[in-house]
Amino acid sequence: MEILAGLIRIGPGALPVPWYNRPALGLVTGTSVTIALIKSKDSSSDQVERPPDLIVTPLSVDDLKRTCAITIDTDESPGSIRDSLKCLDPDLNISLLESVTIDQRSRHRLTIVVQPYNRYLSDESFNEKLKDFLSKIQANPKPVPYFLANDNIEIGKRIPGRIDHGMIQVNDLEGQIRKSFPFIHEKYDLKKVVISSNSDARFVRYIFPLKGTFEIGIVHKDSPGAMRELVRALNRLGYNILLSRISKSVSLERGEQFSLTVAICEPVNFEAALEILQNGEDEYKAYVAGSIDNILNYDESSNLLEYMFEVTRDRISLGRQPSEVKSNVTSRLAVKEVAVPPEYRRYLRTFESGRKVVFVSQVSTLEREENSTGRRVRDTIYEAIEESGHVVFDGYSRPSKLKSKDSTEILSRAWRSDAAIFIGFNAKSPQWLTQDQIVEWGVLHGLTGKTLICTDIESIKKKVLMMPQKIEIILDDMSTDSQYNELRDDIKAYLDGWFA
Repeated sequence: MEILAGLIRIGPGALPVPWYNRPALGLVTGTSVTIALIKSKDSSSDQVERPPDLIVTPLSVDDLKRTCAITIDTDESPGSIRDSLKCLDPDLNISLLESVTIDQRSRHRLTIVVQPYNRYLSDESFNEKLKDFLSKIQANPKPVPYFLANDNIEIGKRIPGRIDHGMIQVNDLEGQIRKSFPFIHEKYDLKKVVISSNSDARFVRYIFPLKGTFEIGIVHKDSPGAMRELVRALNRLGYNILLSRISKSVSLERGEQFSLTVAICEPVNFEAALEILQNGEDEYKAYVAGSIDNILNYDESSNLLEYMFEVTRDRISLGRQPSEVKSNVTSRLAVKEVAVPPEYRRYLRTFESGRKVVFVSQVSTLEREENSTGRRVRDTIYEAIEESGHVVFDGYSRPSKLKSKDSTEILSRAWRSDAAIFIGFNAKSPQWLTQDQIVEWGVLHGLTGKTLICTDIESIKKKVLMMPQKIEIILDDMSTDSQYNELRDDIKAYLDGWFA
């Protein structure tokens, strides 16, 4: 089965593998693959000027002409897979295997991809061993022809690679191709590929198109003759179809009586296409849409109105970006609907009276201190903030206790603050903070540049470090009332100075 992707742009160092081509081939992230250049042995002069096709496969490319897929239908019972495979010759290796229970658990379908295990096995011996295996299977075998049965095809350069989230990293693929085919870049676009895959042969195929190639989608009535007339119109305009498909993907938008034909067309006269392209891609799309629409809907010599062809510029692409096809997850902004908590409403009322909000980080850790030092430091900081006429916010209980440890709610409180206090625990330097504190620090200081106070309750002696946009207070063991009073007075002085 052919799985068609489309016209895709490629970058200098990566080859995209669209998400809808990967599942049938088992190309998950981490899969080792081979990129092989496929060329024809045709000795015609035109062949020399044509670029090679590329195939990406997890199979051994050296044995593709001796690779066969066999589907076996047998009764559903314990040991059915074993019975089907026990007569396989040791010189034949199962490179891939898929099996599934079908027909209301009455049958089991087994598909194996067989390659020679012994590389020195002759073609004649391989065929004999394969026929012997098929004759011994006590089931219903359905062999598939060899993956590259055309003797006129040869495999050129091999490039090893690995699937990495829909991309294969390749160093200077265009340069490697131009080295073997030095003149094709003048005529063919080596920065775009037409991608398809074959689920039976287990490879993804890449074709380099002529310059000026485009992908177009045309909506039309689902009726006999529509595709014939559409192809005839494209042929009259001098376009060669590299890939095409008809789908019902517009049935929801236009109704069940309509279909969508998608075709990737390359201009036979690519020089004329390049002249129009010099005016920009939008101009070229307008030209393509107008010329096709004129033949399908305004040509008096034909009677095509019954098919109701719809040709629009927005259904024409000169190549999608790799990011559009490597994942089926669309990036978009997420909106979270939340009710406005009562403390925010109270904060807005206090803000109108000139009061500021000071966020205190990681106070819950202070409450878990075995002695009362942590809790008393916390209470002292809170008293200093409130005595200065400001409001305390934290990620724990102020102005109200959070119902869950949702980091978005904590960061929301921090974001609404006007200043922040960070407490470093068991640190010899103010830079030693917890992971959560570092996140909050980045939000507040890195993005908003808000004023910060950092305190370390385990340092030996007290000192104050003045730095741009922040003040770091390093405290001693805090064993006397005078030390707490001094801490309270220092914080009040800093806050009064900042908010003056």
